[in-house]
Amino acid sequence: MPSDPSVPNAVACADAETSPVSAPDWDKIDEEIHCPLCEYNLRGLIEPRCPECGYRFTWPELLDPTRRLHPYLFEHHPERNLWSFWKTALGGLRPWRFWRSLNPVQPSSPRRLIVYWGVYSLILLPAAVAHVLLGAHDYSVF
Repeated sequence: MPSDPSVPNAVACADAETSPVSAPDWDKIDEEIHCPLCEYNLRGLIEPRCPECGYRFTWPELLDPTRRLHPYLFEHHPERNLWSFWKTALGGLRPWRFWRSLNPVQPSSPRRLIVYWGVYSLILLPAAVAHVLLGAHDYSVF
């Protein structure tokens, strides 16, 4: 049975788009490489796809340590707390750009997230209280 001539071209195009950069030389890599979504150990794999969860990645994305840290995210820069706090707060004002700058390979630090949330809340609490008090004054009967 003859095959559809368009199918091989479609498969070739799909393979070209998702073709991996050559697999890493695992003998030269000492650290464990884990899937950023499910923490599955990826050592020894050739295809840049996690067999556990199906996450597709590129090898440079996982192996390049410079891609693991966000340029200004508060979670990633404990050495510059004030600078990273304000940059993260300002970045949050542009959510589309902010969320596109994040990558699953970047580690998460729940403790730093809680600290960020707590400080941000303490900064906004006086403004929220003032807003409520001034708003209540507008509607007073007296």
